[in-house]
Amino acid sequence: MLRKTIQSYIPLTLNILCVLAIFLSLLGSVLSPAIFTFTIYFTLAFPLIVVLNIFFVIFWAFFRKWYFLLSLIGLLVSVHQILTIFPIHIGRNNPVITSKSLVLVSYNSMMNGNVKKHLPGNPNGVIKYLLSTKADIICIQEYYVRKDKKYLTPDDITRFFKDYPYKYIKFDCDHYDSITGLATFSKYPIIKNERIKYKSVFNASIYSDIVINTDTVRVFNNHLESNRFMGNDLHIASELESDFNTEKLIHTSSDFSHKLGIAYPIRANQADSVLKAIKSTRYRIIVCGDFNDVPISYSYTTIKNKLNDAYVNCGIGFGWTYNSSIYKLRLDHIFYDDHFEVQNFEIGTEKSSDHFPVKCTLIIK
Repeated sequence: MLRKTIQSYIPLTLNILCVLAIFLSLLGSVLSPAIFTFTIYFTLAFPLIVVLNIFFVIFWAFFRKWYFLLSLIGLLVSVHQILTIFPIHIGRNNPVITSKSLVLVSYNSMMNGNVKKHLPGNPNGVIKYLLSTKADIICIQEYYVRKDKKYLTPDDITRFFKDYPYKYIKFDCDHYDSITGLATFSKYPIIKNERIKYKSVFNASIYSDIVINTDTVRVFNNHLESNRFMGNDLHIASELESDFNTEKLIHTSSDFSHKLGIAYPIRANQADSVLKAIKSTRYRIIVCGDFNDVPISYSYTTIKNKLNDAYVNCGIGFGWTYNSSIYKLRLDHIFYDDHFEVQNFEIGTEKSSDHFPVKCTLIIK
């Protein structure tokens, strides 16, 4: 009898834990990991948590138990976050380019496609894609060139991007044969450039004030702190799909948890610095880049603040932009203020990087 009673309460207990996980996810979106890191795992697992709660709604409804209200309330409370993770817009808008249109591309280029030379018969996929977009503004993360002419050089970039006479390239590392950092290219005049000061070794955030007709737009280009997952980490994780074993799972989970525990607090402080710069801006605002973080995370929520997410307002589905290994995540974002209206959002299919490029058409109001 006691055993039967315990077994009958197991589903309810699991249901309560799943509802609690929703609220921990919501807490993780506003509580800085620099203060408390535990909730970051719930923001990462939020899509799975939502699915589990939907299951419990159906499960209890089938058995005609009022317990279905537990998960239903949790889902209703988090509907904004659910639609941020998985927006639904039926049909896609074809952009109509006018004098008020502004096309922007953001791309973590994985060292400009590993600095492959861009040749007529053997193109560099990153360069080919960027030139094909005919964007007005291009923001590149992991911008990388070599001084060795066997690879992509600064002179090559100048030649290929001749239609972009204005640029700001901020190098984080300048070695004897290579330079890497962030780059913003513009067809419109840039009147000011600045780097946002925050703690980081290989990552950075910059902004450029760009004059578009009679308006000035401050464009923020970000590459926030990496999670430090190396190729071997991702390879081991991929192996779990075909060769699952408990020991490997524990080792991988422990290693990932350690790296996330280091990166998340650093990224949270960087997001705070970016928000401070955004709030001090008197111009129109566009924010883009590789945040190395998912929607509803603290970094995402902090930087977005009162801005609009172009994908959320125009996209459909998860919108994965990180395409490496078994992990499919939306890490690349474009935000804009109320002086713009989003007309179109595209996630490219170019695979010369571990990120897909994102392209957005905005209308200046």
